[in-house]
Amino acid sequence: MRIAGISSACLALFMGSAVLDAAYPKTFTTQKIGAWAAFEGTDDGDNPVCGIINSGVDRVLTIKRWASSSRLVVQIFETSWQIPKDTIVRVDVQVDEYGWWNAKAGSIPPDGLEFNFQDDRIEGFLRELALGQKIYIKFPEGSEPPWVGGLAGSAKMVFLLADCVSRMGPKPPPTQPYGATQPYAPSVSLPYGKGDSKF
Repeated sequence: MRIAGISSACLALFMGSAVLDAAYPKTFTTQKIGAWAAFEGTDDGDNPVCGIINSGVDRVLTIKRWASSSRLVVQIFETSWQIPKDTIVRVDVQVDEYGWWNAKAGSIPPDGLEFNFQDDRIEGFLRELALGQKIYIKFPEGSEPPWVGGLAGSAKMVFLLADCVSRMGPKPPPTQPYGATQPYAPSVSLPYGKGDSKF
């Protein structure tokens, strides 16, 4: 059994069919393949975010990563759900015949759930997603029947997500025209005369 954690905050609100542009007006789609779309930009707090989304008629799977986070956030939505605020739901996810990922998901009222993978589990989950043919999502404690979805195009989507995350990586510290780094080369005084260096 592998465990995925619950996120500390639900950072996105999708309503109804979870239209990406309504949730993040500062994001843009970088590529579409079948039901998949890759996106990047910033959230409402101007935090850089990358993601991929798979939209069906009434179901949505979104996978996101923020520049400032070590977590991969997974969100699932179903238009018929009416989930109360602060509800915790067990969600089990499997790709092909790989093992199950088990999560405690937090609610995104009215129609979504969110859970996350920490750094040490992200690579394994994304590898399975990229190599997989089918994804299975179960809700063992509820009345929602299991979901089964095809993963055609997921390899390219995972590549685009990883590329976006690497481009938005940690920002270098600001430089200054004074202090530890200088805009000039300091003169060097040697404790010995020319030709006297010894090792």
